[in-house]
Amino acid sequence: MKKRILIATFVGAVITLIWSIVSLSYLTWHTPKTFANSAEITKVIQDNTNGHGMYALSPRLIDVNRDEDAIRSDPFIYAIIRPQQIEGGSIIRPLALNFGANLFLALILAIIMARRSHYISKLVVGLLFGLFAGITASAPLFIWMELPNIETTARLCDPLISWTFAAAIMGLIVKKTKRRIFSS
Repeated sequence: MKKRILIATFVGAVITLIWSIVSLSYLTWHTPKTFANSAEITKVIQDNTNGHGMYALSPRLIDVNRDEDAIRSDPFIYAIIRPQQIEGGSIIRPLALNFGANLFLALILAIIMARRSHYISKLVVGLLFGLFAGITASAPLFIWMELPNIETTARLCDPLISWTFAAAIMGLIVKKTKRRIFSS
């Protein structure tokens, strides 16, 4: 039983990693917009930031007493800014971290699946797992930061799709157990 859970965990992590790569590299829903004059914007950012972090430019942050019309006409920016290039620029570290996180989450999903006897219930658990992840990833940014609809949809669908795919295969590997999974 433990062996099946570990195999399912590994397979689930690989499937979700593959979906992440496909979604971020080949689908257009994560393609950010660019600035009209990137060179000038880059210079302003480098001159006016003090390191890697979350930055916001909001009329409400600058002047809390501004009238609503002025607030509606001024831009709002909420961004991750890294003023310099990543050292080395290797994709290996982000892939490894992504895989590690997916491995941990796939283990949780496999343990939950091991308590289900029917394949369809395992698939539903995976679908709900992905839906929960998608809502928690997208809803706060959509509500508070006005995340555009296409990015909200992508952030909702990515985990839903990847964990449903993972659950479809993991559900075939994991068998129902009547005893505690990690007891002797």
